[in-house]
Amino acid sequence: MTPRWRLTVALGAVLLALFPAIPARALATPTPTATPISTPTPTPPAGPDNFNSLYVLDGWGGIHPANNSPGLATSAYWPGWDIARGLTMLPDGSGGIVLDGWGGLHPVGPVATPAWSAYWPGWDIARSAVLAGYSTGNDAEGWVLDGWGGIHPFGGATNITFPAYWPGWDIARGIAVFPSAKGQPAAGYVLDGWGGLHPFGAAAPVAASAYWPGWDIARGIVLVPGSTPGAPAGYVLDGWGGLHPFGSAPTSTYSAYWPGWDIARGVTAWTGAPSGNPGGWVLDGWGGLHQFGSAQPATWSAYWPGWDIARAVAGSAGASASRTPPPPPVKRKIVISLSQQHLYAYENGKLLLNTDVATGRPQLPTPPGDYQIFYKASPYLMRSPWPEWSPYWYPDTWIAYAMEFIPGGYFIHDAPWRDWFGPGSNLYNGTHGCVNVPGGQGWGPIFWLWNWAQIGDEVLVQN
Repeated sequence: MTPRWRLTVALGAVLLALFPAIPARALATPTPTATPISTPTPTPPAGPDNFNSLYVLDGWGGIHPANNSPGLATSAYWPGWDIARGLTMLPDGSGGIVLDGWGGLHPVGPVATPAWSAYWPGWDIARSAVLAGYSTGNDAEGWVLDGWGGIHPFGGATNITFPAYWPGWDIARGIAVFPSAKGQPAAGYVLDGWGGLHPFGAAAPVAASAYWPGWDIARGIVLVPGSTPGAPAGYVLDGWGGLHPFGSAPTSTYSAYWPGWDIARGVTAWTGAPSGNPGGWVLDGWGGLHQFGSAQPATWSAYWPGWDIARAVAGSAGASASRTPPPPPVKRKIVISLSQQHLYAYENGKLLLNTDVATGRPQLPTPPGDYQIFYKASPYLMRSPWPEWSPYWYPDTWIAYAMEFIPGGYFIHDAPWRDWFGPGSNLYNGTHGCVNVPGGQGWGPIFWLWNWAQIGDEVLVQN
């Protein structure tokens, strides 16, 4: 299944124009009771139109403008590292803030770096960020939501008492804050992964129109522009693309839905929507933007089919929650016993492979220690670091599989010339320091081990 990004028909789009009051043409014979008649004037939108200040954040920190939005300079980028978690924009759309998973805040466009009140180096726990409605480029204030439900002000924003807190449980998914004056108490909602809405400040309690107890499937929350803490309106996004209204928000039509596929990643409202007919855009993980309600179709500047890397979408006065954090990484570990001349491969504590090996000879031993695989190759050409007159020299030799785990040429690899593995092999027919594993091209323990192991996996060499 692929996101139905081609479905860009704006369902329910409404074109409105503003006209001044136009008196009715006077009759030939004036009637004393006649009064001027004016053309009804539509209610104007609640704020600036963000159609051309709409941006998508990818997991590496890249910012991609949609429609005719101008490009914005970024202050942080992590190529190859999926660590960007949220995007929030200033009310005028001129810039914003990117949130990384550790809680770092990185300006986008002409925005001064705000002071942070929380930071978790090495821990991917920050889930969403939102700028206060009064923020400017020189005074960016707002809040960061962590996965346990903690709300942390930045840039001088007022403190928020957590409406809910789940210590040790990464279940908070999004935060939405109503516009307010600087220094005034904030009001809004925290969204949990089951779809629960938790009000804070003066925000009225609301009943969610969808709730999934035991299922972490809620992905984002957005407030309808113009709604207030006393008369809230908004939508909750689920991972399949469904939009669920709360408060006074009407049920909305949407242009994309992926039943059974958790691929929806963020939602933002169209601030140019007419009153009473809200709309906006849903972001899928491949970068597609799908309009809902009265919003117009959006054009994308980036799209990654088959790659779930889009993380958030935001326009002026908008914010987006991050995706659900990935599951805990698989813990792979290779243990090499020098005394037993044996190798053990574990995944999450479960033994998957054990095999005899041969390690370094007494003159060139394999050093004990705790290491990591940092290089893999197949095939690989082994070249002797010793001169030809050295007793340790060997001719150039191709091997099928190589994994380097100690700088200086210490590899785990196959050895097609070797027929002795296991106890004693290192003492009488040892290697130059590498770990030889039985097998070869397409077969044996080394073939399985090379395909299973990944860069960064632990290699423990012990006596």
